[in-house]
Amino acid sequence: MPYLESVQELLDAKEGECIQFNESRNRFSFEDAAKCCCALANNGGGKLVFGITDKRPHRVVGSRAFNQFERTCMGLIDKLKINVDF
Repeated sequence: MPYLESVQELLDAKEGECIQFNESRNRFSFEDAAKCCCALANNGGGKLVFGITDKRPHRVVGSRAFNQFERTCMGLIDKLKINVDF
């Protein structure tokens, strides 16, 4: 999957096997995040993007789903045993 360098590139991207958008303005369960990351990893990697609408045209709406992102990242790495860049 090509590296998306900007928010505009994310907004222009199509949701699919390598990228999943999730609005999740206020919360998203850790277990659901782990399932999404696992599915992306099984397809060769990708991005799970919070705070952008999944319907086109994509819009930035912001997210407070994970306010302790370092803790969430380490939890995903520990649970899935894969490298996760959060």
